[in-house]
Amino acid sequence: MFKNQLRPSLFVVLAVAACCALQTAQASTVAVGTCKPGVPQFLTINAAVASVPSGATIDVCPNTYPEQVTISSKNLTLVGIQYGTSDAAVIVPPAGGLVQNGTDIFGTPVAAQIFVQNATVTISHITVDGTGNNIAGCGPPTLEGIYFQNASGKILDNVARNQYQTDFTDYGGCQNGLAMSRV
Repeated sequence: MFKNQLRPSLFVVLAVAACCALQTAQASTVAVGTCKPGVPQFLTINAAVASVPSGATIDVCPNTYPEQVTISSKNLTLVGIQYGTSDAAVIVPPAGGLVQNGTDIFGTPVAAQIFVQNATVTISHITVDGTGNNIAGCGPPTLEGIYFQNASGKILDNVARNQYQTDFTDYGGCQNGLAMSRV
């Protein structure tokens, strides 16, 4: 009799564990940061992108995020949200600067802070700040704030600032706040 009572309890424990494990994978909205209790939370934007299913919304709490974000083959919405009196979700280059993560229509290497490829993505209320990008001269790679390649979507109320290459500060045209290409 004790053996039969243990089986249902073990089944319930395993079922609850499986549901908890699937919660993040099936969540329609997640947060980067801790400003939105009650939804799955991630420390980085890239971790959130990697963990959510296509069609999800990623709410990015006000903070500075030193990373290069890549969204590939996954339709998403990326939104900087307000929390208290703070409303700036800022993406800056990681320590060591930006690295190539794409190419343009001419095959020239690109280093984008947000790189969207083969997806439909909406990005809103995000600031990309190129300060400290460590890209010298006029490339390659070419510095891009937000770069869509073979992708579509909406870019709403974003800011691209300090998008210049470290040895080329006269804004001569080798960098872009936003660029799109089809290869």
